[in-house]
Order: sequence, then C-alpha cells, then structure tokens
Amino acid sequence: MEEVALAEAAIQCGARKVFFYPDSLAAMLDLARSRRDLQSAILIHIEPQD
Repeated sequence: MEEVALAEAAIQCGARKVFFYPDSLAAMLDLARSRRDLQSAILIHIEPQD
C-alpha cells in the first residue's frame, strides 16, 4: 500500500514513470549511471524499517 501512495505522489509531482527496486542504494546508483533512460531520473532511497 505504501508503494502505491508513493508512486501516486511521484506522478502528481510530474514523474512519468515510477520504479521500485529492492536493491541497495549503491546498486541503484550504479544502475542509474549505466542506463541511458535513467539519466534524468530522480532516485529516492527509503531505508526499510527492521
């Protein structure tokens, strides 16, 4: 449910696509650097609660 709310908020702020990745922040930064379609993306990292 939180992912749906977060995706809707991002779309309302102007995002065209919203992706959720379960990997670490470092892995996501590497992915964003290597993929041309993510060159103008905003990456938001939310720490999971234990």
